[in-house]
Amino acid sequence: MSTEIENLDKIYSEVFGDKIGTFLEIGAFDGEAFSNTSFLADNGWEGYYFEPLQEIAVECAMRHINNNVKVIPCAVSDKDEILTLSLAGMMTSARKDHIEIYEKLDWGGSKANQGILRQVTAKGINTIIKKLKSCDLLVIDIEGFEPVVMNEWDFSILKPKIMIIETRDEDPDFPKYIQDEYRGMVCRIIDSGYKIKMRDGTNLIFQGVDT
Repeated sequence: MSTEIENLDKIYSEVFGDKIGTFLEIGAFDGEAFSNTSFLADNGWEGYYFEPLQEIAVECAMRHINNNVKVIPCAVSDKDEILTLSLAGMMTSARKDHIEIYEKLDWGGSKANQGILRQVTAKGINTIIKKLKSCDLLVIDIEGFEPVVMNEWDFSILKPKIMIIETRDEDPDFPKYIQDEYRGMVCRIIDSGYKIKMRDGTNLIFQGVDT
């Protein structure tokens, strides 16, 4: 099992036990590389993978062809719209300022400096979650659009037990205004009935306080 977060299986076991649940992953990429859900899918979980790049979504679908998952080749935003993505592998982003930062970083420049743009369809997050009967686990990694999506998420519709969200609130590579965007997102999530269970690198793991 390969995950982005160390000992993630222990966290899942603590919260979910032996339950076979449902996950939603936004920014799935190929459904395997640094995945925090692929082993759950392999173990029978129902899953929904959103990946905006058609060719990568196909890879994700092939990876999980024998699993109970649905791969949706679509971006996710706060509303239904057309987004322009800067293609940069796993760091593909609809945020020009994020791509500009990646280009200056030693670990990001070689992937981010491609200069290729693509328009994709995006669905609003509440349009999506209204169609789900349940969601035990949310994983979201969409390179700068996490606050856009999570600040619009209606927790009265759907409230995952665990959420794993990439955040830049304490990332020194990003300017204060971007850190502040993420801090606002974190505060809203906490105010919506969550506690921070763990911070791992650029990820925050939130757990519902009544879980």
